[in-house]
Amino acid sequence: MNFQYRHKTPSKPSGEKAPLLLLLHGFGADENDLFGLSSYLDERFFIASARAPHRLPYGGFAWFELYIQPGRV
Repeated sequence: MNFQYRHKTPSKPSGEKAPLLLLLHGFGADENDLFGLSSYLDERFFIASARAPHRLPYGGFAWFELYIQPGRV
């Protein structure tokens, strides 16, 4: 499996290993969805925004397969 993600290294390293903040997008989005928030988050974090593995037929990605039966909402 090819793992796609975006990342941002800490802009204020503390001298210790940086904590990881993993951003997981919602159904139908991709790794870019939440990455815009990275400039508002703690500058000591290593931030990674991952893309879900399941490609949706209408665009975007999902973390798991979801089947919705017509008429059952």
